[in-house]
Amino acid sequence: MAFKRGDDVEITSKEDGFEGSFYEAILIAKVSDNDYIVQYNTLMKDDLSGPLRAFMSGDEIRPAPEEMTAENGFQIKQRVDVFYHDGWWTGKVIKTVGSKYRVRFEHSEDQGDYSSSQMRVHRDWVNGQWV
Repeated sequence: MAFKRGDDVEITSKEDGFEGSFYEAILIAKVSDNDYIVQYNTLMKDDLSGPLRAFMSGDEIRPAPEEMTAENGFQIKQRVDVFYHDGWWTGKVIKTVGSKYRVRFEHSEDQGDYSSSQMRVHRDWVNGQWV
């Protein structure tokens, strides 16, 4: 998919420990057919002087998904994204804990309790469409 300057996007990382996470960003520039410069919305430069900018390959970028919440709450075994450590991490609801949901993250054995305001319905970007 071709992106253009100003597009809201999400960036994934292939780096160890960051698999299954997506970070909100805005596309700053197209450098070549499949290379872009993005500016993260939640990640900062090391010196905290401003938002982090990075050179990214198109296969690490997807459009920002439309807001999609669970009107009737989340269900046990449902795949979700949780906003955690400045990005969206994919996991599965394993139980309810009061008004929160316990989520086990897919790419680690980490788990935690999150409110519905920290979660969204998980969807994948496949062949140019959300599924």
